[in-house]
Amino acid sequence: MSALIYDMDEHILMVKNVKGYWEFPGGAVEKGEHLQQAVIREVREETGYVIKVNELHSVREILFQDNMHHALIFTEIIGER
Repeated sequence: MSALIYDMDEHILMVKNVKGYWEFPGGAVEKGEHLQQAVIREVREETGYVIKVNELHSVREILFQDNMHHALIFTEIIGER
């Protein structure tokens, strides 16, 4: 789950992850959690922002070759902070 967060000037919020590269804030969905709940929690944990989800932006599929882990990444549009 990730969040595309931007302000009125269309500046996009990114976070630097532990591996040193920039990405949208987000993370894994916990057991029993809905997608919107997960992205709201992850954004709060990573940025301190409390957000409201506007709409689904995209779904991406990734296969991590090193450990054969398969993931679907849902990106939500947040809009103005």
